[in-house]
Amino acid sequence: MDELDVKIRVLEVRLVELNRERNARMPIAVLPDEILHTIFTYFPPILPLPEGYERNSFSVTRPPTWFAITHTCHRWRTISCSSPLLWSNVTFGNFWFGWMFLQRSYPAPVDIALRPRDLNGHKWNAQAALNQFTRARSLKIVDSLSSFTGAEKIITSMFSCEAPLLENLHVQTKQYTWARGEREPDYLDLRTTAFFRGKHPALSSLTLKHVHVDWNTTLLSSRLTYLSIQDVAPDQRPSMNVLLGILAGLPELRQLDLIRCLPAISEATAPTVPSESRLKLQYLWRLRLHSNSPIELDHLTAHILIPLSAQYLISCEDIPLDVLPLQPDVVQNLSRCILHHVVRDGDNDRDLDAFHYMRLAGPEHTSRMQRSSFCWSPRSDAIWETPRREEWPPLADLNDVGRDPVPRVQVNLIWSDRGIGEDDVMARTRSISLVTNALHTAIILTISASLSAVRHVLFSGVIAPVAFSFSAGLPRARNVESLTVCGISALRTFCIINGPAQDFTKEPRSTFPRLNRIVVRDAHLDDHFVNSPEFTLEYYLKRILRERLEAGDEGEPAYRVEHLQFKECSGIWGRADLQPLAELVKNVEWDKLIINEEPTSDVL
Repeated sequence: MDELDVKIRVLEVRLVELNRERNARMPIAVLPDEILHTIFTYFPPILPLPEGYERNSFSVTRPPTWFAITHTCHRWRTISCSSPLLWSNVTFGNFWFGWMFLQRSYPAPVDIALRPRDLNGHKWNAQAALNQFTRARSLKIVDSLSSFTGAEKIITSMFSCEAPLLENLHVQTKQYTWARGEREPDYLDLRTTAFFRGKHPALSSLTLKHVHVDWNTTLLSSRLTYLSIQDVAPDQRPSMNVLLGILAGLPELRQLDLIRCLPAISEATAPTVPSESRLKLQYLWRLRLHSNSPIELDHLTAHILIPLSAQYLISCEDIPLDVLPLQPDVVQNLSRCILHHVVRDGDNDRDLDAFHYMRLAGPEHTSRMQRSSFCWSPRSDAIWETPRREEWPPLADLNDVGRDPVPRVQVNLIWSDRGIGEDDVMARTRSISLVTNALHTAIILTISASLSAVRHVLFSGVIAPVAFSFSAGLPRARNVESLTVCGISALRTFCIINGPAQDFTKEPRSTFPRLNRIVVRDAHLDDHFVNSPEFTLEYYLKRILRERLEAGDEGEPAYRVEHLQFKECSGIWGRADLQPLAELVKNVEWDKLIINEEPTSDVL
């Protein structure tokens, strides 16, 4: 080493000393260890993705946050490595990271997530890691059996351990595998497995997806508060009596998800079961029935009784469009699911007074995502946020539990449009809108006695013809105070209110006579019906407001509409465009944005 190399080495050592001195003078360096540890607990478990990478990108390695902290400085490393709780979230996306987390988290309880194929090539070390699973507080296993032949052996080894701390168990296999050139369901058969030697005293949450178990398994213990059973092969599904027996043995159940797992029913209609004979799930606050056939739903809901305050969510997904028009008995089955929930022996409408909000949603006007929805909720806000047009198609997300966690009744029909050409979209939308209104009509007739409590109604998507819902009994909701219309449904709704069918009213103002507020979203003032450019949305709205303003005192006069709001609407360049409407109401609001879009011609 020559003299120059020696000087460079001295400078490097000096730089390290200066950096250490500088770091020691930083405000965070003077914090006590316990406060610094508390700060570390607020870091996310995984570092955020670099800019330019997508959320689900696998082209970039995402090290755990605590791994990055240990490489910042010696003090941070000492504090983080001596804090087992910081390492308690163990993910085996990388075996060495997972093994390191298990070591550093000892003896704290851990939450483990793994794919058995990640242990491939580390079988001896994997067995050593299995010995740590007795500390598991949560265990999530996600994998495809076809990806690693030893997966079943690894899973069986884990289930042979004792689990004194286990609270949450989630077992999920990949949905499909390819066999003989075709997609076939892939299931994990655990019917002969003795889970954790029958000793899991703390287990309260259980999720089984694409997994077959013995329905007498000890996992279905009376301590469960959350149960999710998804995607069970038709020949392995429990009978209705067995399923009801399982639910009867879960007295503490709070959440229940049943997805593609109900047994096939041969009877056309469900039996009438009196309230005193139905299975009462008195602590349940969310019931989600997804992608089961309507007749299966009809039979199950006829035999159970849950609190009216619970979230009652029914979704039928991936309905093929080639079944249109939908059979009337399917619509009746779905409406009966609502009937089973809201009608109880000896009850009266006072129990339903909390349901102030009703939403009727149809498919999008030109979208290939075809969905129908009915929502009945206690939320009484005059405005309920609806996504912008470019954010569609999250119709199901509009009623997402995470965004609006209020008790409600909700029914969704989600249609499959695979194989539908561009030329067929309009025809299919028309057919689905008719089915949607048939569903809305059946449900409204079911709960018509309770419509007096409704204070707010929202229409979105293609509701065609709206007269179906109105003539079915919606005008009996005479206490509606607020009306929100979105997209093309605004034109159709205002048209029906202006020109009502003679079988239920004589005057336009007699529909929703107490209406006080109208909100229009994502529409254009010049939207019109095809071949009728003069009958625009503005024309119909102006007529409604004038009729309400000029209502006399004879009979049951209508209230004056005092509040009119436009959100994300086009055709409004300034207050002058709204002056004719502003003269008919007390208050007008609109987005202070110029949105230059062409009006829509409703060809349906």
